[in-house]
Amino acid sequence: MTTTTAQPVATASAAPSRPHLRETLMDCDDNARRARPPDGLIAVLPPHQLDAVLTHALELDEHNAGILRRIVTALGGWPGRAAVADDGCRAALGIALRCDHDPDFQRMLLAMLNQAAREGDASSAQWARLSDRVQVNAGQLQTYGTQFRYGPSGVEPCPIADPDGLDTRRASVGLPPHDEQFARLRRRHEPGRGPVPTPAPGAVFDPGAGVRIPAPRRPGGSPAGAAR
Repeated sequence: MTTTTAQPVATASAAPSRPHLRETLMDCDDNARRARPPDGLIAVLPPHQLDAVLTHALELDEHNAGILRRIVTALGGWPGRAAVADDGCRAALGIALRCDHDPDFQRMLLAMLNQAAREGDASSAQWARLSDRVQVNAGQLQTYGTQFRYGPSGVEPCPIADPDGLDTRRASVGLPPHDEQFARLRRRHEPGRGPVPTPAPGAVFDPGAGVRIPAPRRPGGSPAGAAR
């Protein structure tokens, strides 16, 4: 992903033009956070409980994606600061980050968020997070180092393109140096601090959106969340 965005333009704080959409987005994002297993819990839940938790979380992600699809259709683009305020825009990002079950829609949202960031209606850092997520989901190297996974030795970033230029790229979209974010995550997930001692190896997560939910398998081998 080579698309770049302009730095966000400072705008005056104002009441959102679509407060009802703001509330809807925030409710959807909050419900998805509550439904998600805490970091690492996937590794220790009994299989029958894990299936139920993941199925519910994925169904909620799909439901929220449908709501976000209707919102972006109604607005003709990304629900940005002017329409839903900063917190509504952040909630929309959380929902978009969890649209892993529908990569085509997730890429469409990325293009909309890119345009919003260029116009100062969203932040470039938000665009960078979704851009990285799309790249990781496509099996590509991420550009800004915002997506992480649980490795054999604990939390580690998903593979990053051109690591030597990482902090320069992060600074260009308003993200702090990668080592700062990584150090905070390592402290948060070090033994004794997390909800469980052993995380699920390979599980991908965004620090703000939670762990990526693997789609359960249907009889015949196709993921329940696969595009149809």
